[in-house]
Amino acid sequence: MQYSLPSARVKLTPLRLLTSAPLLHSLQLLHAPPPQLLLLLTSTAHDEELKMVKEDHNAVPKHPCNGWIYFFQEQSKMTKKSSSKRMSMSEIREKWKALGDKAKQKYIEKAKLSSEAYKEQKVKVDPQENSKETFITRTQLKTACDIIRNLEPQQVESVKAMGFGGLLRLKCTRLDRKLCEQLVSKFDPISLCLYVHGKSPIITPLDVHHILGLPCEGKRVILKGDISEILPLCETHCVGAQGTIPLRHLENYVRNTEDNDDNFKVAFVLFIMGAVLCPTSELGVNRRFLHAVKDVSSISELNWSQFVLDFLAKGIQKYQDGRKVIRGCVLFLMVHLLTLFFYIKVVASL
Repeated sequence: MQYSLPSARVKLTPLRLLTSAPLLHSLQLLHAPPPQLLLLLTSTAHDEELKMVKEDHNAVPKHPCNGWIYFFQEQSKMTKKSSSKRMSMSEIREKWKALGDKAKQKYIEKAKLSSEAYKEQKVKVDPQENSKETFITRTQLKTACDIIRNLEPQQVESVKAMGFGGLLRLKCTRLDRKLCEQLVSKFDPISLCLYVHGKSPIITPLDVHHILGLPCEGKRVILKGDISEILPLCETHCVGAQGTIPLRHLENYVRNTEDNDDNFKVAFVLFIMGAVLCPTSELGVNRRFLHAVKDVSSISELNWSQFVLDFLAKGIQKYQDGRKVIRGCVLFLMVHLLTLFFYIKVVASL
């Protein structure tokens, strides 16, 4: 369906709102979002402009890697440069286990240096300035966009086959936290109503599908099951003592592999869950998510739109009850606001 606007005719598709420069220009003419929000929902060209903006020196540095991650990165680069067949994560992990303590020491020392540097940088952050940030989310949009942009062609096809192809259009690298905080305060997690502009539309899984392009039909996503069924995946993806898969581990694996095998598919889905769709208070993904991806062939048959909406509603409920970190895809709320405003203005102008 197409809509006539003052300056352009735009066909809406999943995440087109994040990539269409003509649509953003039309929204400007319709006095839709504030100027600062338009800077966040950017075209590719505008993304390049944002890269030129001076980085905030008070930004908290990324958490350091452990010795295993440094070893994994090294092995991945070595096999990538050589003409030999690339090693899988399982093969690299077995090689790591076979190393003696003396051989592992250089990687452990590198991890210690990285940890010390991280602590020094973190101390430099002004606590008074940092305390001004009241809305906290672990959403990793910039990292997700970078990973998506650098996927191999065969990996892109695998992502599409799993039902996550709509996310390949993602170009939004930042959230307007003040706007998101207001939206969260105006969202009723029980009725799923968003109270804006004197209206209270009910948000449905179909809305999630239209914006994020996720499947909105099929079986429920279940995060329960026999622990024995996911033990091999726990071993492969470095589940920690707290039952969490580090987001940095998933990021490094997806970045450093050109394969599109089951290990890649599982790692990509877990990463995109922890970074964009279902971020939590930790920079990681709970091992319970492994139950949803243990059967790779059925990932595309699951109702991910319903799951993402339910996860967001529960996260907002806990946030409104006093939790400091918001859980769930607040990116969806931000873009959904624009779609609501867009439709209201178009109907009013007809």
